[in-house]
Amino acid sequence: MRIALAHRAEIAGWSQGPQVLLWAVLGTYTGWSSVAVWVNLTTALTGSGAPIDGPAGVAGQAAVFAGATAIAVVLVSVAVATAWFRMRRPAAA
Repeated sequence: MRIALAHRAEIAGWSQGPQVLLWAVLGTYTGWSSVAVWVNLTTALTGSGAPIDGPAGVAGQAAVFAGATAIAVVLVSVAVATAWFRMRRPAAA
């Protein structure tokens, strides 16, 4: 991802198809990586003996869910805004 972001200007010169493919693949990878982080966090908490029921368990699950949801909203918002901007951009002369 860092390499692609460092070469954004060069990638912007590509035709639209390869650009969409590259950013879609990188976006999917980033999204699944984010999901994996939250799943690993939940697994580690459960494995370390964190409660899974009762008020503390429900509060913990709600906190993890809220964190995962917030990250997903940010990632989707950025991805949609970027895709919309790229599709609406006038073709280079």
